[in-house]
Amino acid sequence: MLIAIPEWNGRISPVYDEARYFRIFEVEAGRIISEKGLSFKNEEIYMRMEEFLRLRVDTIICGAISHYQQSLAEMNGIRIISFIAGEVDEVLSEWISGNWQKSSYYMPGCRRRKRMNERGHRQRCGRSGKNRNQY
Repeated sequence: MLIAIPEWNGRISPVYDEARYFRIFEVEAGRIISEKGLSFKNEEIYMRMEEFLRLRVDTIICGAISHYQQSLAEMNGIRIISFIAGEVDEVLSEWISGNWQKSSYYMPGCRRRKRMNERGHRQRCGRSGKNRNQY
């Protein structure tokens, strides 16, 4: 399994769409087999999905992500785990160990798990529209 995580100063980048550096981890049987970094320039935001598909990334763990980028990933079979904050190594370690407690890594403002959308309806943090994030 390949996992991509946008990184900024050792932490998960708060906004996927603005991230310029990603760490790509190959995980097998609960262990990291390999790791590499990918850098993108500002104008390459739409090219990153092509690169993730070429590499066969299975999962992206990230902070906030636009509906467009999330839909693009999901349409291409990439699992999105969004609105996550924390140290990249710590979050990844929890994820691959099976001790994953997503609520421990929610971004600030997502701790209560619900918020009001623009129409005044309650919704889960990180969920919007038709392609709701289930993780």
